[in-house]
Parts: sequence; structure tokens; C-alpha cells
Amino acid sequence: PVFRRRKAAIHWILMAAILAGTYFSRSWVQNLSSRSFASVGKSVKVATRPSIVKVYGRRKVSKMMRELDELNIEKKRAKGSGPTVPSSIEWKGPLDVIKYPDPRLRAENKPIEEFGKPLEELANEMFEVMYSDDGCGLAAPQVGINYRLMVFNPTGDREKPEEQMVLANPRIIAEDEEKDWFREGCLSFPGIRGNVERPLKVKIAAQGVDGKDIEFELEGFTARVFQHEYDHLQGTLFHDRMPDKEIVSIHEMLVKLEDEYLKVNPKDEEAIRRVGPKPKLYGIF
Repeated sequence: PVFRRRKAAIHWILMAAILAGTYFSRSWVQNLSSRSFASVGKSVKVATRPSIVKVYGRRKVSKMMRELDELNIEKKRAKGSGPTVPSSIEWKGPLDVIKYPDPRLRAENKPIEEFGKPLEELANEMFEVMYSDDGCGLAAPQVGINYRLMVFNPTGDREKPEEQMVLANPRIIAEDEEKDWFREGCLSFPGIRGNVERPLKVKIAAQGVDGKDIEFELEGFTARVFQHEYDHLQGTLFHDRMPDKEIVSIHEMLVKLEDEYLKVNPKDEEAIRRVGPKPKLYGIF
């Protein structure tokens, strides 16, 4: 019991320090030298770093550090952000994913003509939105910015930034004849999934955040993620590619999203594209 109380006390003092805005760098876990922590109201030497790691374990300490990072990011985003340098692409953070049937998901998307820091800042904000919603890809029109820009990380893991890709003005040069089916989801369609057929490989051309031309091939799940986001830039949504039997299974949910949107935005009645009547399936079952 004494040990549990002591452990709980350390935990809550640490959390108080976190909520007070104290930042502990990631090197804190690796460099186990002594340090004092400030409690609310007075400075108290809670424990040396080795003792905290001993009580919690490295894995739990690392998890606490990740949660602190996420808290700091969310705190920063909540204040609002935007380009720190002049940009032709107007946006103001925090950005949020817009939901079907918002007409901006079907609108024409302009080509990116300005590169460098303005584009990098927008891409970074889009990554934060994507990770916050547990996604692995996001296109600019999904956050209400109708430009030809996409970001994705097929792992969906912010701890693997080496897997991140930012593509401006992408286009498909060639695609594999072999295709497969996969049950996709979409951040703009919460709770809805359906089978979509896509080529297994694609060859693409695009521009990076620096404006340099790039060309490469993608295959497997990464190719699918790219194609899903590319569709967004074309004004195509994933249910447009689903066969009737898939539409039948999600039709009620699509109609519900449409009704909920129009309840808040009645003026968009003529601007949205509805799913239409539920398909009728014929045949022997």
C-alpha cells in the first residue's frame, strides 16, 4: 500500500508538472542524470530520473513523453495557426476534416504554384489533422482547401516520419493492369467502409514542397492510399467507385450524413450531390 501511494503521488506530481506546461525533452528518457521537478506552488525534489524510470519502466515513461508531445501539439493547434510568411493559399488553423457531402469535396482543385515554407507549413498542419483523426492520408480539399496537394503516411504512425510523403500537383503516368479489392475507409465519411477495386501499382509524377519534379512508382497499400487521395483531388469520392452491392450496405449511412449536413447547411441543398436512390439488386441468392 505504501509503495502504491508513493507511486501514485509521483504520478500525479508529474502530471501536475505536465499540465503546468513543463516540457521534458525526449533525451530525458535516455540521459538518466538527477533532476528536480517543480510541483505546483513550490519546488520539490520528487525523484531522480533513474528512480522514476525504475518505478514506471522505460516503456511507460516513453508513452508519457509521447502523450506530452501530443498535448503540446494540440495546445498549439487550439490557439490557431496559419502561414508565418505571405502565401497565395489562404488558410487558418486549426484545420478540421470536412465531412460528406460538403460541396468542397466535389469542387475543382487549383494547381499549386507556390512552394517552399508556405507549402511546408500547410503540409505539416495537414499531417497533424491526419494523425489526430487516426488516418494515413489526407488531401487538401478534405480540410476545405481546394488545391492539388496531398499528404500521406501508409503506416499512420507519427513516430515514423521517414514514411511521410507530401505531393503537390500529382498525376498518374501509368497504372498496373492487375487490380485488387480492399475495404477502404475515409476521414470524410466517419464510420463508413466499403470495398473498392484499384490497380496494385501506379507510376506517378508530382512536385515536392520545394517545387522540384519527382517521379516514382508505388505499389501495394501505399499505392492504394495514394490513389484514394488522388481521387479527392479529382473530385471523386471512394463510394463513387463502389459496386451496387456495396452501396446497398452503406446507403442508409450516406443518406444520414447528407441529412445531418443539410440540417446545419440548408442553403447547400442545390450544391451537394446526393447518393441517389438505393440500388436494387437482382439475381438468385
